Amino acid sequence: MFPNWSTFTHVIGPIPHPFATETDIDVCLIVRDLEPKNFLPDREFDLNQTREYYTQKLRAAGFSDDFITQRIYILPMRELFTEFREYEAKRKLCDAYDLFLADRSLMNNKFKALNLFLGSKFFVERKKMPIPVQIRKLEGEELKQEISDAFSKIQICMTGRGNACTVQIGKLGQSVDELSANLSFVLKEVKHLFKNNVGMLRLKTAKSFAIPIFADLGSKSDVDLKSILPRNKLMREGTEDEFPLFNHSNVIVYPSGDVRFKKTESENANEEDVDDEKLSKLEDKWVRITNKRKRKQKWLTKPLGKRMKRDGKRRKVEKIHGTTSN
Repeated sequence: MFPNWSTFTHVIGPIPHPFATETDIDVCLIVRDLEPKNFLPDREFDLNQTREYYTQKLRAAGFSDDFITQRIYILPMRELFTEFREYEAKRKLCDAYDLFLADRSLMNNKFKALNLFLGSKFFVERKKMPIPVQIRKLEGEELKQEISDAFSKIQICMTGRGNACTVQIGKLGQSVDELSANLSFVLKEVKHLFKNNVGMLRLKTAKSFAIPIFADLGSKSDVDLKSILPRNKLMREGTEDEFPLFNHSNVIVYPSGDVRFKKTESENANEEDVDDEKLSKLEDKWVRITNKRKRKQKWLTKPLGKRMKRDGKRRKVEKIHGTTSN
């Protein structure tokens, strides 16, 4: 499943001193099919044609043959949807590569097909969210710079399963000055993202204890959620548009499905404004309809055994009432 609305993901960078380069990491590049609406009957030929197209783009951009043949794997969407549909296949794919890149058009669209397909294995458990790159419209040095910048970006992921997250800022092989510059850059980004709602910051390596470098002793009730997750869909302002049934009234639809009605000022004094009571009744009616639909949907998503058990109890009670009435 796609990470719930409490999951917050963000990509920062490029950092001043990257710790990942094209010579020491394995990369999976998820790309669009050349003809997504007209697949060729020969599946292997279609996939090879797509891989060859993007391979030539990478070679023209200036990447070495060793990187193209040994370090990066081009994964078309058709292959992803057919070969990695099972949960175990997604787990193996996630563990096989150090970094995932994806065409920006696959990540930033209203359908979110790639995000929904990859699911919690990538976003929640492994925290290997694909980094969006612009690959179809760029050529030459611009494309190489786009992919090289993706190597030096860092992911921040709050999954909703706790109040902590881990961010890698470098490797032990880097100098103290390089690590300090990366740490300073990341702290500024964290300050910008989470404002004053950070409880504690710690530094650690893979085999060391976590050393606190900052602690806020304030109360947890002082956390301002709106300042922490400004991009969360549940906290985004609804879409407002004119409501055609009443004069001088607008309707506001929120991503959660809630609907609110709002009066607007009349430009013509002779026109009759809508009554507040009418808007209130219409709003209450909408709430009753949506709540009824939600209860029905919740009932239909219950396991069949529980639904049959509940229906059996109802029939038994009705039968008892019938005998007592006689």
